[in-house]
Amino acid sequence: MYDLIIIGAGPAGLTAGIYAKRSKLNVLVIGKTEQMACWGDHTIENYPGMPKATGRQIGEAMKAQAHDLEIEVSPQSVRQAIKNADIFSVLTSQNETYEAKSLIIATGIERKKLVIAGEEEFLGKGVSYCATCDGFFFKDKIVAVTGQGEEMKHAVEYMANIASKVYVISEEETSFVQKNIEVVSGEIKEVQGGKSVERVLLADGEELEVNGLFIELGSVPASKWLGDLGLDMEGNFIKVDSSQATNIPGVFAAGDITTGSNNLRQVATAVGEGAVAAMAVYRWVRPASIDK
Repeated sequence: MYDLIIIGAGPAGLTAGIYAKRSKLNVLVIGKTEQMACWGDHTIENYPGMPKATGRQIGEAMKAQAHDLEIEVSPQSVRQAIKNADIFSVLTSQNETYEAKSLIIATGIERKKLVIAGEEEFLGKGVSYCATCDGFFFKDKIVAVTGQGEEMKHAVEYMANIASKVYVISEEETSFVQKNIEVVSGEIKEVQGGKSVERVLLADGEELEVNGLFIELGSVPASKWLGDLGLDMEGNFIKVDSSQATNIPGVFAAGDITTGSNNLRQVATAVGEGAVAAMAVYRWVRPASIDK
C-alpha cells in the first residue's frame, strides 16, 4: 500500500515524486519519461537553470534526480484506476495492480498529428506542435501553420508577430488582417528537407518553401481511462483548484492535463503544479502531522 501513486513520469509527475519522497511519503511513479510532450523539442530556452537545453536533456536530468532519491518508478502505462472506499486501485498495462491512499494524475496530453511523410522525421527540426513553445526560433523566417479551429488561429496570429511570412494551409474558410499572412487552401501531403524543414508539398502538387511547420490540431488526454474515476473535465482537461485537487477526494492532477496555470502548458508550469500537488497530498495523507 502506497501513500501516493503518481501516474505520469514527465516534468509534473517527477517533480511531484521528488517532493513526495522528500516529505517521507511512500510513493510510486508509473510512466515513461520518454513520453513527455517536450521530449522531442530540439531547444528549450525558457526553463530556468537549464538555458538552451533539449527536452530530452531536461527529462533525463529529472529522471536522474528521481533515481538518486531512490524513487520507485515503473515504466508502464495505466489501463484503469478506480476508487474502492478510501483506497485507489491502479491496473497497469502489464496487468499489475497497485493500491494507494491518493493519486496524482500527471499524464500530460497527446497532440494530434497529421500522419504524413516527413512529420516524424523533422519533429524538432522544423516541425512543431506548439507555436508558443518553439515560435521564437523562427524569428524573421518563413513558416507554415496548419490545423483547425481556435488552436490554429492563435498559432497563426502568434507567429505573424515573429516570422517574416506565415502560410496558413487549411481547407477551412479563414482570413487574417496581418499583411505577412497568406492563406493557402489545401492540405499538406509531405514535409521535405535536409537537416531541417525546407518545404511542404501540398496534395495538389504545389510546393511552398518554408523553414518550419506548426501543426495545430489540438490535443487529447494521454489517458483514456480517466472516465473510470468520475473526474470533472473541461474539454480534454481535468478541472483542478489552487491546490491541484480534483472533485474526487484524494485525487489530484498536475501538468498539461489540467486547467491550472491559466492554461499555460509549459515545462515550468508543469513543475510548479507537480510541487503544489505533492504538498497537497502530504496534507491529505498526513493531516495529523500538519497540526503539530
